[in-house]
Amino acid sequence: MPNVVGQSQQQAMSTLQQAGLRATTVQVPSAQPKGTVVAQNPAASQKVSQDSSVRLNISKGPTTPATTSPSPPSSGNDYTGMRLQQAIPKITQGLQEAIVVYVKSSQPVGTAVANSTAGTRERLQVSAGANPQPATSVPDVTGEDAATAQQDLHAAGFSVIQAKWPVSDATQDGQVVYETPAGGRPAPKGSTIVIYVGTANG
Repeated sequence: MPNVVGQSQQQAMSTLQQAGLRATTVQVPSAQPKGTVVAQNPAASQKVSQDSSVRLNISKGPTTPATTSPSPPSSGNDYTGMRLQQAIPKITQGLQEAIVVYVKSSQPVGTAVANSTAGTRERLQVSAGANPQPATSVPDVTGEDAATAQQDLHAAGFSVIQAKWPVSDATQDGQVVYETPAGGRPAPKGSTIVIYVGTANG
């Protein structure tokens, strides 16, 4: 089986014809130039019998943004300068989870110094102060009920912000379904951990 990926449709058809194979083509959206072979099946160098049919995916060019499936919209919100306690409810309201990353900064402790969208989550860089406390490992409290999780985090020297998070599984009602910074990750002692507590629908 010759490798025709990257060739033009015409070239690929001619190459396969010379090898005694038949081609069927399928037009697919691709960033590759229009008319280029972007995939083949069977793959190159596989053994195939004469007169076998080979499926070629032919690029029909990149699709316009309007026809691609939309990626989660960027929140477009700027949380810079906001206290973590203010930012989290706003992010949760938009049904986004936050990713909290503590960074050394001259900004007041607990203030967001930068934010960016990471997939469906909002990544917040939060000030740990100009002289952060020594980092300590965050206890993993996912699966615990909110009260136990809060106790465990307080015992480890952290503050806690609770956010309600809708869940479809009733067994997760009242349980921590997500925490940030995540369990096992280091975070400055005394910093704030955000826990998302499941709230069953209905």
